[in-house]
Amino acid sequence: ACYHAQGEFRNAIDDYSEALKLKPDETDIYLHRAQALAKYGKTNEAIKDYSAVIKNDRTDAENLYQRAALYFELKKYSKAIGDYYTIEEIHAEVSPYQYIADVYRNRAEAEQLLHNFSAAIKDYTKLIELEPTTENFYKRAVAYIKTEAFAQAMEDASKGLSIENDNAELLLLRGSLFEKEGDVASACMDFKLAIATGKVNQAKVLEFVEKNCGE
Repeated sequence: ACYHAQGEFRNAIDDYSEALKLKPDETDIYLHRAQALAKYGKTNEAIKDYSAVIKNDRTDAENLYQRAALYFELKKYSKAIGDYYTIEEIHAEVSPYQYIADVYRNRAEAEQLLHNFSAAIKDYTKLIELEPTTENFYKRAVAYIKTEAFAQAMEDASKGLSIENDNAELLLLRGSLFEKEGDVASACMDFKLAIATGKVNQAKVLEFVEKNCGE
């Protein structure tokens, strides 16, 4: 424990391993070793220890969350998603999980990385109910575009801009949707506002404004 607290994770791992030889069924030792292994960069070994802990208590959402993060690190997104769903069940049926918003956020990102955009949209919707921020509206809008739900993407962009009207990402996104619809005047307005933030240097956007938007 002293080694762990001092950040000497290699020595801590060795101590926990020796302790497990004496108490092979002691769940807390597996948990402490899992944490040390994760800090030491031994991700696969940490997952094994977290799995031993979870096997003993399948309703501990925090340990599932930590294992999901490690699966995510290894790009094992389906396994991470599985743990996030289990946490959601625990949150609904056993005990509320204080970081449930992060569960929805991370699961949505994992779903997007697997190109499961409809599933990502559902998670972003749950997230937005808890955190209606410009970032979350932007992310759901991007997912909507991936499913060609352009009207919903436009709506999300506008909702985000009602919170932060000079958000360059949302202005560019909505402007591109207006352009797609053939609404040049609205596209010009959004692109000009985005350029005015000083955060836009996309040649395609600048060229569009120069050719279509006048002064």
